[in-house]
Formats: sequence, C-alpha cells, structure tokens
Amino acid sequence: MANALSQPLTPWSADHRHQLDRDARSIFILLPRSAVALANVVGSFHPDSGIDLSEAFRDGRGVLAKGRLELDEGVEVSYELTLCDAASDNAFKLELTIFDPAVDGDAGELHRGVVTLDSPITISLFGDGWTIALIEEPITEDEYGQRQGSVCPVCTSDQIEGGRIEVDGGGAWQPIACNHCGSTWDDDFKLTGYSRLSISREDAAND
Repeated sequence: MANALSQPLTPWSADHRHQLDRDARSIFILLPRSAVALANVVGSFHPDSGIDLSEAFRDGRGVLAKGRLELDEGVEVSYELTLCDAASDNAFKLELTIFDPAVDGDAGELHRGVVTLDSPITISLFGDGWTIALIEEPITEDEYGQRQGSVCPVCTSDQIEGGRIEVDGGGAWQPIACNHCGSTWDDDFKLTGYSRLSISREDAAND
C-alpha cells in the first residue's frame, strides 16, 4: 500500500462534478476514479502509522470534489469533499462540507460530516430533506468499448442484462440494466459495412 503513494498520481479537476435531481431531492457527487483510488489508499492507513502522507495532500489533492449547486431557483449552496483526519476514531475519512455562499465565514456552514462511497446521507437544507450520494465517475465511452460492453459503466459490475435490440436506419440500440447498482443505459450500434456476401448466380446471369 505504501508504494501506491510513491507512484505519480493522475491529476483531476475537482470542480463541478455532480448531478442534481430536484424532483427526488437527490444530489450525486461524482468522484474521478483517480481521486477514489487515492482516497482508498489513504483511508487504509492509520494516522499514527508513521507513513508519510504528504504526497497525498500536496497541491490540494486532499480536495476530491467541490462545486456550487442551485437547489431551487435562487437557492444555491457550495460543497467541498475532502480527505480528513477524523478525530472521533483517529482514521482518515471523507468529509463533506456544505456552505451558504451568500454568508461569509463559519456562519455560512450548513453541514459538515463524514461520508462514504457506500452509504448515502440525508440532510436538511433550507428546510428540505436532501439525499446526498458519492458516486465514482462512470468509465468513458472509449473504455466501455474497449471492454466490449461487458461491465456496468457506473460500478463496473458484470451483472448486467440487455433488452430487445431496436434498429433504425443505419444504427441500432439496446437497453441495458445493471443488477448490482440499478443503473440503466443504452448500448449504441452503428452500421460499418457488410460481410459474408454471396452473389446469386441466377441474378448474375440475368445481368
């Protein structure tokens, strides 16, 4: 594990990685995969282990995600997700802080608490209950293609099922569902040519 921190870390932008579902009062904060890898490594160490973790927090790498959300028209909050030393059990954790950007200083803090990738939390923001979940950023379309569509792009589980293929013009698509995380998406197909052509001798003779 210690060697993982000695390797170059893939850089990421922590800004504006989220999805908002106002109807369901849900916020999904997307974490770059390289940031999740760092969090997993750092989280496996005890702060008193004597291992130098300065590389993990260099150049602001302790900030995994941050941004601003418009909960409703005219109602905004800012959030920041960081790696921290949780004093309660002396272990490294992910800490989510939510601010009111219209209020300066500590008075603008609306929520501060430890969160995990596996367990969504529900908090009150301006009188409404909001569910907040941390999600590892889906793999790219190129990565999905390289894996030949064999895994869920969200959780990378291979427990996926496909529906009926629909064809339209030079393309086709197939609805896919993940039985592990519940995500759904479409596999897209494109006509690239033909193969195994067999010319009828009768038609060729008539020509």
